[in-house]
Amino acid sequence: MLKVCTKCGLEKDENYFYYRSRISKLRHAQCKECTSNEVSEYQRTEKGQEVRKKAYTKYASKSSSKIKAAKRQAEYRNNNREDYLEKQRIYREQPHVKEQIKNRLLMYKYGITLKEKKTMWKEQNKKCLICFKDIDFKEAVVDHDHETGEIRGILCNNCNAMIGFAADDTGVLESAINYLSKKLY
Repeated sequence: MLKVCTKCGLEKDENYFYYRSRISKLRHAQCKECTSNEVSEYQRTEKGQEVRKKAYTKYASKSSSKIKAAKRQAEYRNNNREDYLEKQRIYREQPHVKEQIKNRLLMYKYGITLKEKKTMWKEQNKKCLICFKDIDFKEAVVDHDHETGEIRGILCNNCNAMIGFAADDTGVLESAINYLSKKLY
């Protein structure tokens, strides 16, 4: 369902508008981008900084032990940066953590899980939808429409890059076909 933002005047899908509350199905009149810009502008004003400082002071008084612990952790990270980064690298290389990271990235970018990507890949007989070459799951790339965000399928990296460089413009790809069909000198 489309809705017009009262600030920028653009027509956008209702998912680009915050809910008024957790219970209500109603959405705000301004889109998320305009709301974010407005909040950023307000926080830069003197009154906004004062309100923010007051809120932080209130928070700090309630949870000073948490803040002290966070400061100690930050201090440790700064003083032992190399050691800390090495521990992070070792942690991230664990197979279950790698899978979690990939899963989160897929969910963030495309709204699907690793399991759903694997299912799509298998349904395509483990082949790229453009060049029809066999692709390993690690090399399989999710292709999506940049306008709608809709997933089109699984491609090899080369075909996905080709579409990306053509900016999803079929005219550019047709020109490339015509160019390749020409006989050179």
